[in-house]
Amino acid sequence: GNSDSDSQTQHYLRNSNEGAFNEYYYYYSGGGNSSTFYVAGGQDFSITSSETPSNVKLLVAVSGGVDSTVLLDVISKIAKNIGFEIAVAHVNYNMHNNSKLALQTSKQQANNIGCKFYSKTINVKLETNFESRAREIRYNYLLELADKHNFEFVLTAHHLDDQIETIFMKEMQNSDWISKVGIREQLDKIYRPLLNIKKHEIISYAKQNNLKWTEDLTNTNEQYLRNKIRHSLLPKSFKKNPNIEEELMHISAQSKQRLIELNAKIEKVNDSLVIHKNENWFSLNKETLLRFSQIEIKYILQTKIKQIFNMPIILRTNANWHEFILFLQTASIGSIFDLNENVSISKDRGKIYVYKTPLFKHKTVKLIDNINKWNESIFTVNSKMEHVKSKTILHYPKKSFSQGLCVRHWKAKDKIDSYRINKKVKVSNLFVNEKISNFQKNNYPIVTDMKDNIIWIPGIDHSRNIKLDENMVEIEWIQNDYERL
Repeated sequence: GNSDSDSQTQHYLRNSNEGAFNEYYYYYSGGGNSSTFYVAGGQDFSITSSETPSNVKLLVAVSGGVDSTVLLDVISKIAKNIGFEIAVAHVNYNMHNNSKLALQTSKQQANNIGCKFYSKTINVKLETNFESRAREIRYNYLLELADKHNFEFVLTAHHLDDQIETIFMKEMQNSDWISKVGIREQLDKIYRPLLNIKKHEIISYAKQNNLKWTEDLTNTNEQYLRNKIRHSLLPKSFKKNPNIEEELMHISAQSKQRLIELNAKIEKVNDSLVIHKNENWFSLNKETLLRFSQIEIKYILQTKIKQIFNMPIILRTNANWHEFILFLQTASIGSIFDLNENVSISKDRGKIYVYKTPLFKHKTVKLIDNINKWNESIFTVNSKMEHVKSKTILHYPKKSFSQGLCVRHWKAKDKIDSYRINKKVKVSNLFVNEKISNFQKNNYPIVTDMKDNIIWIPGIDHSRNIKLDENMVEIEWIQNDYERL
């Protein structure tokens, strides 16, 4: 049945027989410029958008198997009634004889409901961390599609049995308590509407609705840890302890509560923790960071990197994270720790810098009139002198400027004929005097003439060989999103 009103539409998806999403339904409530979609089956699940239904776009991850087949069927029925747009995405790992058939099944499912279909075919080597590598590839692909095609939500078909297996695995591996939260119902753009639905209900729904799917032949291969847990370890544990599923879910619930409390604790100190941030790097107060435990520091770094850099969660072993804590506590100033091939951390006085690697290309830019961009700095050139004295302003002969000035990175052997000290000195010594960190000096702008003689170190010193005359230009260094100590 269904009921309609001006603000809410409710549609029931029921089967005449018992089982299969018993009392499973969805309803939409909206008005103005927002929409909320509720899906219920055991426990309510909701998706809220700032858009009206016709502007909402969902991407459904489909493997061709029964779980995602059911998810797509349910979501397509909701979309048909409410009017939002959906698309299907599939990743083919070429890992079993049914891989191509699963791809064809997924494509046909998309065609049946008249939506766009995206797919990626790769060859992942069968290795000990295959499941982790495959998951990383899959989520990277889904999020790339979401960003490229403006999908507000990405839906996956994880269910309650998956959650129980995950908590069992984390208990077996003696993982930290944050890992025992298990599969998140929602994480950024990723949503899992079936996470409270049991597998047998999904299969029952599929059969009663005459859905077609393709079995993943690797699901019975106990070479993969999850399959071994599913088919052997968990059933054996259930025979010994019939309450094991409830106990595992209780562990998850406790961990979720602890995580809520941790997030509140982080939020409380966030202003003192995060000193500076932009899309390429951020700095954290070392003293504030070290007030947290190793597990909490790991979580802070993972979430900050994900939020600020828009990168996937960085996965490392507990031993690696312990090594990082020792780095924070004992490494000398200027030391660098590589979290992975994309992110590095530099230790400084009282803070750490977390940055993308490589941070910037070592490029040289010739200054021209008006506005010049060099990495995170902007240089403006003005022929009208305002005679303002500032470390961020250089007055330079127009004739000499016409012969060329360049901005480049600092080099280890750089020297300047210093105006301040009245002799030639190493730039690195000036950096030390100004307490410029290793992280900063490697990305600090150096202004030279066309013969590579250093004319100006913005904010610090300039050459004593600059000869003033009546025709000067004014060059200003604007520290665009650049942090100075």
